[in-house]
Amino acid sequence: MRLLIVEDNAELSRLVAAGLAAAGYESDIVSSADEAREAVHNVSYAAMILDLGLPDGDGLSVLRELRRQTNPLPVLVLTARSGLQDRVNGLRSRATSSSIAKGFAR
Repeated sequence: MRLLIVEDNAELSRLVAAGLAAAGYESDIVSSADEAREAVHNVSYAAMILDLGLPDGDGLSVLRELRRQTNPLPVLVLTARSGLQDRVNGLRSRATSSSIAKGFAR
């Protein structure tokens, strides 16, 4: 099973990938919205872990595009944004799970 990690913090993305590998999952890492769009177009992923704050755009825009294309890819939002409205916006974009705040690793 291959997962896509979309995260611009290189250390955090490596930690997430290492944890997934220890659990038996393969993963690809990209660090921008454009790279995420390209990766999803070229590879059939089982799920995506998506950061909202990317250097070239908002991760929610990537998620909205997927849903407009009727792509059912499960998406878990991983973000530093922890406000209620941010979580509501993620759910309205039809992420398949509630968001996980980045403070989880501390």
